[in-house]
Amino acid sequence: MRRALLICDADFAVRERALLDRLAIGLLDAGLRIVMALPASVCDSAEDFVERVPYAPPTVARPARHAARQLWRTLADRGLDTDRAPLSLIHVFGSSAWSVAARLGAMVGAPVVVEAWTADLARRAARDAAGLGHAGDPVVSVPGAGLIEACSGCAIRPTVCAWGARAPDRPPTRPPGAQPTAVLVVNPARQARARVALRALAGVARDEDALILADAGAFDASAGLWRFARSIGLESRLSLIPDLESRRSPALDADALIVVLEPGEHRSVLLDAMASESVVIASADPLCDWLRPDQTGLIVDDAGDESAWGGAFAAALSRSASAGETARRARRWVIEHRRASRHIADTLALYERIAGLKIRSHRPAAG
Repeated sequence: MRRALLICDADFAVRERALLDRLAIGLLDAGLRIVMALPASVCDSAEDFVERVPYAPPTVARPARHAARQLWRTLADRGLDTDRAPLSLIHVFGSSAWSVAARLGAMVGAPVVVEAWTADLARRAARDAAGLGHAGDPVVSVPGAGLIEACSGCAIRPTVCAWGARAPDRPPTRPPGAQPTAVLVVNPARQARARVALRALAGVARDEDALILADAGAFDASAGLWRFARSIGLESRLSLIPDLESRRSPALDADALIVVLEPGEHRSVLLDAMASESVVIASADPLCDWLRPDQTGLIVDDAGDESAWGGAFAAALSRSASAGETARRARRWVIEHRRASRHIADTLALYERIAGLKIRSHRPAAG
């Protein structure tokens, strides 16, 4: 049986757990054996639909070559060795795991697919991928076509394996009299932009008596952002939830998902929210083709325009008819263009091309 190893760093493994689980199940359905290597701190052996093995991420004291050898010994102990069941390919998610994937690929002669989901990661991967392609041409996979533009002029042209979501048969019911809620997803590196959005959000949340849920990690990583939220009176309406993106129910049940991200940054929670008719609010980003004004969300043209953010927040949290129609259009767009099955099919096609795998189906039933 052909085997693929998915290596993830801790950040991606936690934040994109839903995406990884959907992908792994789809690949299994297509006849591949999937092994997922995760840092020991986030490796949950209780999940039994796919084999998970722990690894120790590289450090100054333990460079990547040692981490790769240790991971290979762990895999061999599980019966995955070069004589009996060789790895067909390695797919790495998370830049801090790239070096381990590169070393392991060199050891076993397996091609490496590098997943890149921001403009910066895509450019870095496209520039550095030559060091990761140990069997055949190096490959960089991106979740959307906009990131190909970000790599213009790079030696490697990325391949699009479009991330997707599963749309529930019916979106969650949001009772008219219930307290409005919004989920806030912030990249701590975008603190200046986030402050503009938070200032607008504070006034609207007060006017609409709204509850704001945010990922605790983002505010822990940016103490200045928490102090700013307190200074503008948002603290009393802000509830911090650990690992919010891995526990997606709040985002799928909320009236709105507000995102402040890096240029070209793709997070699958956006697609899941769209599929559940939660109104996505974000600033314009030509490198993310998921963000389509009035089709997939309420898109703010100028990220520095506090009044524009406020108008979008007010429309979503007051449950205006226009915001509701945008949410319904977004759900239709996901169903038509970004189903989970497309991500699986794109990934299978890529694996077949770079590793010569003969795969049972390019049309998995999932999503």
